[in-house]
Amino acid sequence: MAEDRIIRRWGYHAKQEAKIFELKEGESLPSGWFDSPARVEVVKPKRKPKAEEAEDKSEAEEDLTEEDEDDEDSQ
Repeated sequence: MAEDRIIRRWGYHAKQEAKIFELKEGESLPSGWFDSPARVEVVKPKRKPKAEEAEDKSEAEEDLTEEDEDDEDSQ
């Protein structure tokens, strides 16, 4: 009986870290795993509506202004 040859291959997944698989010769990577990171389909998060982005920016600016005022008071 001929012994199956084992091949080590990197596998890349959209939601898991890359890892090495030990596959029999001719065997494919499991479903959802790819042989190149370029083939992994990355799902981009949906953007916030512009009104929410503007609110977030103005809140961040307010926080910075308050910190600046605190720094001036301590000097």
